[in-house]
Amino acid sequence: MNKFTPPNTYIILVTATISALLGAFVMLYDIRSTPESINFINTSDFVAWFFINLITFALFPILGMPLWGSVMTYKRYFRREIIFTATFFTLLIALPDAYAYYYLPVSTRLPLAHAATKISIIVGVGFFSIGLPAAIVIWLIQSALRQDFNETRFRETHIEKYSRLRDDLALMILILGSIIGLLALATAALRRASISSGVVSADTYPIIFVLLYGAYFTFLLVIMYLPVYLSLGTVGNRICNSMVELPSIKSSKWSEIYSKRKDLQELLRLNLTDVQNWQSGLAILAPFIGGVISTLLEQ
Repeated sequence: MNKFTPPNTYIILVTATISALLGAFVMLYDIRSTPESINFINTSDFVAWFFINLITFALFPILGMPLWGSVMTYKRYFRREIIFTATFFTLLIALPDAYAYYYLPVSTRLPLAHAATKISIIVGVGFFSIGLPAAIVIWLIQSALRQDFNETRFRETHIEKYSRLRDDLALMILILGSIIGLLALATAALRRASISSGVVSADTYPIIFVLLYGAYFTFLLVIMYLPVYLSLGTVGNRICNSMVELPSIKSSKWSEIYSKRKDLQELLRLNLTDVQNWQSGLAILAPFIGGVISTLLEQ
């Protein structure tokens, strides 16, 4: 596996700035075409929604660089079943937006020029450039575990491969949590903008919908992450059992070998209290946390 080499800070800043400017162009295109649109963009709720989307666009290339590096690294583990999984995942992602389109037609009524097209571009770019590729890499990691760790005896090279898989899984869930968490905040900001412009009322679009939106995506992250995480734990324990086999507890070498096994478990990060596990947990909860923050700010 080739390790991704991050670009220098200058390149990251330049690409993030260009992406943010493109996002601003999408949001501000033809905004003065109608009096309603002009009035809408001068509201504080639009400004909040605009800047959240600007931050999201700036993050696209920053998150996309390591993400697409991982896509190229793991492409050799592609399996036909991933196509079905990706299609099913896409349908699950689309469910909340489909519901909102038919029962809360905010995008078609928002007094912003080409609002429906602009929202579709923002969501589409985020999903197809970041969300779906990150999900595919997670499934490719699962495929790599099946192909590269189906032996009964393991060597030191397996430890390096295993550590890379665990790091990449944590990175993918961090990327997904960051993007979807911002999406939850953007949804809350769009709701406020829609209410202030009279498109919907607070009764028609209650804040609990934003909380449920975040909880739903947290649930999707859990069902995506948990099977791969459990597989990593199983493989990690197999590596420990293969490379450091415990003798009888009565053996004089038991303490020495047990200590080595414990060191290997720490190296493989099999401990539930490992910092990386907590970071992944926070990333998974990011959409729900975004909904909670939006709910608290509403009070």
